[in-house]
Amino acid sequence: MKKLIAAICVISAVPAFADVEFRAKLQDNGEYCARIQLEGPGAMVFHKTKCRTLEEWKEAGYNVKTLEGTEVEI
Repeated sequence: MKKLIAAICVISAVPAFADVEFRAKLQDNGEYCARIQLEGPGAMVFHKTKCRTLEEWKEAGYNVKTLEGTEVEI
């Protein structure tokens, strides 16, 4: 089975003009796993790997696009 890699765009605590993109890889169980940037106490920035379905990424406020830049249909 081919692996699909998608870019996940985040608009969060970054300036309005900058979209942060993360790459997510489709796993065999249908979830996309990406190493995302999170903010902790005291504005401490750290990275964590999250695995979610496309619907869960969308609900969490992420836009999922293919590497070609087209939005993934959910």
